[in-house]
Amino acid sequence: MLKFPSYPQKVAFIKSKLVITLFITIFPFMAGAIPVNAFFNPYTISDQTQITGVGEYTFYEATAENPITIQAIRIQQSGSQSETMIMCGQKTIAHNYGVRDYSLDLLNYLCQGTFKAEKTGTGDSAFISVSYLPFNIVSSSFLTDKLSSTSLDITSTLTAGDLAIILALIVLIFLNLFNLIKRFV
Repeated sequence: MLKFPSYPQKVAFIKSKLVITLFITIFPFMAGAIPVNAFFNPYTISDQTQITGVGEYTFYEATAENPITIQAIRIQQSGSQSETMIMCGQKTIAHNYGVRDYSLDLLNYLCQGTFKAEKTGTGDSAFISVSYLPFNIVSSSFLTDKLSSTSLDITSTLTAGDLAIILALIVLIFLNLFNLIKRFV
């Protein structure tokens, strides 16, 4: 015979589901599976430029020792007489091929060369907007990057309190799951 859950069992199930959801959404950030700086980074630099005719614009001079992480690129062009390319060193990372609008491209691309825009042809203009981080986001997960005049000062932000919260969440989840299974059996 099928047994329907009572009201306290429903409440326990909902509480377990909420704790599991919280754990699933927060834990990847805590475990470093998703870089801490992947969203809403306060160090994101946004730059825009308009190139009329043939020309180029340098956004940032990155090197292997001082790389950048390109997060987003968007190109709008007034006509189709020319092409606009976004380059990192000699590698093209975005190219509109004469199409008027190059929609927003979310890259997370590590650039270790000159980050620039090049426009070929005359007769139209291109408006380019980019967003980038002045460091390598891949190697800085779980780290807080503080910009200084000389270099990046990196300090660990995982504390004993963070570890205690993770452990407490794991214990709560397993206790709730155990209670839920116990009530249905």
